[in-house]
Amino acid sequence: MVGADGSAASNSAVQPTGQAELRRRGREGSPVEQALRPRVLIVDDDLSIRRSLHDLLEDYGVQVVGEAGDGLQALTMAIALLPDVVLMDLRMPVLGGLDATLHLTSTLPAVQVIVCTAYTDETICERAREAGAAAVVAKGDHPSEVLAAIRQAWIQVQADRAWEAIPS
Repeated sequence: MVGADGSAASNSAVQPTGQAELRRRGREGSPVEQALRPRVLIVDDDLSIRRSLHDLLEDYGVQVVGEAGDGLQALTMAIALLPDVVLMDLRMPVLGGLDATLHLTSTLPAVQVIVCTAYTDETICERAREAGAAAVVAKGDHPSEVLAAIRQAWIQVQADRAWEAIPS
């Protein structure tokens, strides 16, 4: 995973504590438990990748609030759902991930975008950061890399919210 500053982000072990564990306990989680989980919108034109990411994230306690198949659909859904994090593919029909990231980060600056792509050369990573992406992860990365990026982005969302709550 590459952070917004271009440095490698830490990769601590992540244990499954999400929907699978909650199902084992026989419940979906209390409102408090749900509020303490990041809300993620998955954007990829490949349905099988969206489903795989959805299952992975839910198993690790991430709330998947929606799935979009292109950048335009992602913008519409993000405005309606207000996720904490958007996991964005780059190469998609209608509106590509770079343009969608640029529009999303300017329209909803509190939302963190993580680009998740098969194309991770330095030029692509730099263009994603310039568009406002908080991080870039490769589709082939270990799931812990994707989860670590989401965790870092969510921490930033929480910090921004806390900062905004301080009276001026």
